[in-house]
Amino acid sequence: MKGDTHMKLTFTTFQIGQGLSLDELIDVARVSGCTGIEFRLTDSYRRGAEHANTGEKLGDYQHVYTHGVEISASAEQRRAIRRKMEDHYLEFTDIATGSMFHFTDPDERRRHIEGAREACRLAADLGCPRIRVFGNVIPEGVDAAECIGWVAESLAEVADTAAPLGVEVLLEMHGQFNYPGYALAVLKKADRPNIGLLYNCDPRDAVCGSVRETYSRVSPYIRHVHLHDLENGYPYLELFRLLLRDGYKGYVSAEIGASSEPQKYMKLYGACFRALRAAAELSL
Repeated sequence: MKGDTHMKLTFTTFQIGQGLSLDELIDVARVSGCTGIEFRLTDSYRRGAEHANTGEKLGDYQHVYTHGVEISASAEQRRAIRRKMEDHYLEFTDIATGSMFHFTDPDERRRHIEGAREACRLAADLGCPRIRVFGNVIPEGVDAAECIGWVAESLAEVADTAAPLGVEVLLEMHGQFNYPGYALAVLKKADRPNIGLLYNCDPRDAVCGSVRETYSRVSPYIRHVHLHDLENGYPYLELFRLLLRDGYKGYVSAEIGASSEPQKYMKLYGACFRALRAAAELSL
């Protein structure tokens, strides 16, 4: 095997971990071979037409969690949570906010900016190196360049809060901002050293069955990766080869559906991850 292949597995509490306590999440991580956990924060809003995905029921889509890793956690609670994770040799891989910066209403954008800034402070208290935010959609009737400007200005402001705390701010390639042209335009316009991309393994990235072209455009900025159902048609083996070739040493995170047996599901997912990583290593 050539090189140093320290790509690691984590999972996000979105969906599969939504109803689990911190202790239960730690158990899932330990049995599945994860060395960290990605914590999704409870949303402070319900989704409306501007940021709902196709098929979602508007006004009734909200993420609520029971793990306690929240902006509302007191200083004492934050210390206890951090100590518990450290006692189990687990890292906070990132704090996944629901903050979105595409809103036409500047007051709504401001609310999401302030939420993201608070998440930066939470991350710093927990020893977590990064948070996640969204661009998400181009609202109907809005020019893409204008929306990119809003997202970039918001991202830059959050990054300025994050920088002295030692925290990175990652824009997830999600929704219409999964398009590399939009995501890269935001990074260029925001122009901060502590911003990057969360690559989301979207099947739309594949060109003639390969993600090499899309990946090559964004790879210098990838700081975290979301994996999904390994049978969704996305060429994961190719992605792993590309990541390992480029010396990626960060986390790939299982963003997968809820299960009545989360430990069993993640244990199987972890085995699949290690098999894919081993197969990718053979070609290095």
